[in-house]
Amino acid sequence: MSTSVTVRQTTTHTSSEVAIIVLNFGHFKTLSGILQVLQTFLGYHGLGFILYLTGGLALLIQSTTGRPQKRELVIPAAVMGLINCGLYLTLFIVAYKKFR
Repeated sequence: MSTSVTVRQTTTHTSSEVAIIVLNFGHFKTLSGILQVLQTFLGYHGLGFILYLTGGLALLIQSTTGRPQKRELVIPAAVMGLINCGLYLTLFIVAYKKFR
């Protein structure tokens, strides 16, 4: 079975360098290519959820055992990490439902 790949190349000139951007649109021509792209979105959100969850919990645990003057800085960072964890979980669920 033969397949064809369409590659579009764009050249951008800057002051001293030349940047080449290669876009491969061949993935969107087959069902398996589309599924590979969707699996990459699921993996990205799942990994982001896990990393933000572990980081937020680690900071929260550290703030309870650390010095009192550091708590003012560590607790907001932990809360922001857990908020990002919730957002990544929401995006993962939405991407999973669209994937199915």
